[in-house]
Amino acid sequence: MADQYKRIARYVTYGVLVTITLLFLSIYESLTHERELQIKGAQDSVRGLAIALSKETEASIHVAELVLLQIAEYVKLQPSLMEATTSDLHDILNRNHALLRRGEFEFSFGHLFVLREDGQNVANTVSHPVIQIDASDRSYFKHHKASSTEEVFISQPMVSKVTLERRVFLTKRLASEAGEFMGVVGVHLNLEHFDRMYQQLGLPASGLINLIRTDGSGIYSYPYSDDFYETGLGQNSILNDMLVSRVGSFEGELSPFTSDVRVIGYRVSDKYPLVSVISLSLTGILSDWRWHTIVILSIFLAVSLVLLLVVLLVKRQISSLTLLAELSSHDSLTGVWNRREFDQKLLEEWRRASRRESEIALLFIDIDFFKRYNDAYGHTAGDRCLERIAKVLEGLFCRAGEQVFRYGGEEFVVLLPGVSMDDAASLAQRALEGVRAQKIPHKASGVGNRVTVSIGVATGIPDQEQEPGALVDAADEALYAAKSDGRDRMETRRI
Repeated sequence: MADQYKRIARYVTYGVLVTITLLFLSIYESLTHERELQIKGAQDSVRGLAIALSKETEASIHVAELVLLQIAEYVKLQPSLMEATTSDLHDILNRNHALLRRGEFEFSFGHLFVLREDGQNVANTVSHPVIQIDASDRSYFKHHKASSTEEVFISQPMVSKVTLERRVFLTKRLASEAGEFMGVVGVHLNLEHFDRMYQQLGLPASGLINLIRTDGSGIYSYPYSDDFYETGLGQNSILNDMLVSRVGSFEGELSPFTSDVRVIGYRVSDKYPLVSVISLSLTGILSDWRWHTIVILSIFLAVSLVLLLVVLLVKRQISSLTLLAELSSHDSLTGVWNRREFDQKLLEEWRRASRRESEIALLFIDIDFFKRYNDAYGHTAGDRCLERIAKVLEGLFCRAGEQVFRYGGEEFVVLLPGVSMDDAASLAQRALEGVRAQKIPHKASGVGNRVTVSIGVATGIPDQEQEPGALVDAADEALYAAKSDGRDRMETRRI
């Protein structure tokens, strides 16, 4: 019974540990999958926004490009418009400026301007006659003078020498019919244009929008950052990957703009040398997921603690039951198995031997003249004598399967599964010698001056029609014979 209780305790413990492990693995897989879905959703979102904003930017610049192209055609057909003394060019700029600032672009574009081949201001929509400035040092002017391309040049934000406001310059090369450089026509793109457009997105606090030229220089950053215009993205592996794939999203650092890990979406314009980039902080994206994870893990820990507490309580109860079982199955004086346990073990071993058709042996041991011992030395000494005999027997019969029981009073039995008659007799002889070797004084003994035992040995192969009591009866018969023949000896019987 005690072994059964211990097995139950082990099964409960293993079951709870397996349950906690499986629960943890399930939660881990679920949370990991949820995290991946959060990041994947964010990647899809920023990629879609980057595409939309890129096309919106293309549309805005395309409107300006059409106006600049129209003015460039006027100049190509009428080179005299470049004379500073006329107001015709100024009028043309004003008319196109009015067209440019209609509808949704009302606040998007600043003034139009024209520069001669030497960088001097010829006309603009601010005043006439114009304030004379020299723009030959501007990057856009140097670009158009050095290159014959007719594509629109998009500058980094710079302060206008006329209005003293920071603006993005959209410029186009003016050329004669022969293709000779005649100057530059341009328009200011107000930074407020991007502010209005990007504010409508309602990005979280960690959101970041960057408009970058394909050479890595910064055009616009939302929120605004001076460092962005000074450093840009530069020529690095991130930009190179963007230029190759053209559109996409990824998880990483948007260095040198930020040092945190972000989910980044981008699109390279098909019309202009621009890259639209939108990024969100991974920390911000996963904020709800982290709280959800904390809640789930807290519940998991609470459940695990409850289960472990249940295991402890069950083990305590089982320990108590085991102790009770041990007490109920062992003799309280000698510590060996008791009579009730003997009856159960004998039945188990008898059936096993019957199935296997193997031998089983039983030693029936009786302390000689024990009543006289108690009368001579007292019951306390008698108890100590029983304890010493029990220890001798436990020391002799300690191999697997060998079991010692107190049958009652001064009688012990030893159950020996799978032991033949010869081996059982040999073991019985060792028991006789072992008790003698203790040299326990017994002045009232009828066979000497020390404590001795008589042993009845019974062996046999159980028959299916026989009961286990047949083995006990045979051993008892052999014991009776040993006692009748003078004690301190053994006799054997077969069933």
